[in-house]
Amino acid sequence: MSHKTYKLCLLLFLLSPIGLTATGDTRGNIYKLGVDLERTASQLAQSNYEHFRGWNAEFTDVEQSALFKSEAFVASCRQPVLPP
Repeated sequence: MSHKTYKLCLLLFLLSPIGLTATGDTRGNIYKLGVDLERTASQLAQSNYEHFRGWNAEFTDVEQSALFKSEAFVASCRQPVLPP
């Protein structure tokens, strides 16, 4: 093995734990983003409900459609996510 190849292999070996650590940090960040997304989606759905309820306490078909879509979005955000 040449001297350059040896140095390159040694460098890659020493830097490999850095890459593995970065991957672990990414999972934690993704989990936090998922939790924040679920919280924000729930707040949005609650806000939509309170907004439409305030008009006259009856929901039109368009309002029901908007509420259904916001609830469907919340449900899609609540997929089981295992903590890191």
